[in-house]
Amino acid sequence: MIRSSNICPTCGGALEEGPCAYCRDPEAIASLEHSAAIKVTPRVIDGAMREGEPPLPGPPIPKPKPPLIFLVFFYSVVGVCVLLIGGWCLSLVGWMFLAVFVRLVGAH
Repeated sequence: MIRSSNICPTCGGALEEGPCAYCRDPEAIASLEHSAAIKVTPRVIDGAMREGEPPLPGPPIPKPKPPLIFLVFFYSVVGVCVLLIGGWCLSLVGWMFLAVFVRLVGAH
């Protein structure tokens, strides 16, 4: 059995005397044998892609509310436009009735 004092802190390999065989040579650290000794399991994230399934939906994003001054300005402009168009339509209808009345009275 290997005690924890006999395990290399760099690669986790067995130590006999001094640095382990992988860590002695600086070029050996980047070798495939050395990377097999340090295996890291990936974390599982709840929203991660899984094979054959779409990602899980996140929390809903709240819509920002417009400032009150913007709403007051917007509805004021809309109200003025409605009143102007309504007044124009009423005056047009009034002129039409006046024209019909003048024709009717002038014909007799």
